[in-house]
Amino acid sequence: MLAYVLQGITLGVSGAAVPGPLQAFLLAQTLRYGWKRALPATTAPLFSDGPIVVLVLFVLTQLPTRFLIGLRFAGGLFLLYLAWDAYRARHAVERPVTLQAAQVTTGFWKAVMTNFLNPNPYLFWSILAGPSS
Repeated sequence: MLAYVLQGITLGVSGAAVPGPLQAFLLAQTLRYGWKRALPATTAPLFSDGPIVVLVLFVLTQLPTRFLIGLRFAGGLFLLYLAWDAYRARHAVERPVTLQAAQVTTGFWKAVMTNFLNPNPYLFWSILAGPSS
């Protein structure tokens, strides 16, 4: 049992340490709203990794390469949208930030979509943590 716990901790820490779009998004949210308001967005992998595992194990292994290229393209477009949003926020007129609960919820769902469209969890679950063949 201890071996499985240690293996899970090792895989989790190595997966969290890899820089990627989700980490960049979380850093931007933290700088924009503060760490307390960005904290709910850090739970995004808890909600998006389950569907990713199902997709990798049952669906994506059966799809043609063209569809996977389209998925990568959609993920790239979403990352460009996030970059544009961060750029607009950086160059907006400075005004006091009054954060509404809706903005925290929106940040959470953007984090879920960022992780869902990010190729890193798909690679992790299909190569490292998926079933060995």
